[in-house]
Amino acid sequence: FGFVFPLPVFSPPPPVLVGDSFPLASNHLLRRSLIMSASLRFHVLERHLSGHTLPSSGLLQLKPEVARALASGGPVVALESTIIAHGMPYPQNKQTALQVEQVVRQHGAVPATIALLEGKIHVGLTEEQMERLASPGSSVVKCSTRDLAAVVASGQLGSTTV
Repeated sequence: FGFVFPLPVFSPPPPVLVGDSFPLASNHLLRRSLIMSASLRFHVLERHLSGHTLPSSGLLQLKPEVARALASGGPVVALESTIIAHGMPYPQNKQTALQVEQVVRQHGAVPATIALLEGKIHVGLTEEQMERLASPGSSVVKCSTRDLAAVVASGQLGSTTV
C-alpha cells in the first residue's frame, strides 16, 4: 500500500591504512564528504531561517567574504566551531581551525565557521572571534539546533556542532 521509492545506496571503498592503521580517505572522497557536509549544514540553517524575517538588529552576521561568495553563487564551506571551544587544548584549537580554513581556501571555497557571539549568529569568524572561543577560561555553550534560540537570547558564547 502506497508507493515505494528506492533509496540510493552509497558504499564507500574500504579505507586506506597508513602507518599504525590510521584510516584515511582519498583526497577526492574527503573533498566530496566535506562538500556534502557543508551543503547539509547550510541547508539546515537555510531551512530554519526560510520564511522568517530576521530582526532589524541583524541576528545573522555574515562575514563580508562569506556574503560576497553567497551573493555570487560561489562555493562556501560551513564549519562547526565546537573544535575551537571544546575539541582541543589552547592554542592548538585555534591553530587547527585556521589551518582547516586555509585548506578550504586552497580548494577554491570560502570558509564559514559558525558561532554565536553577543546574541548573534556569526557565519564566518574573524581571527579575534576565534581567539575568544579558543581562549582558556571562556565559557562557551556547545550548541546544536535545539540550543540556538536560548543561547542567542541570553547573549552567551556558543559553538556550533552537528
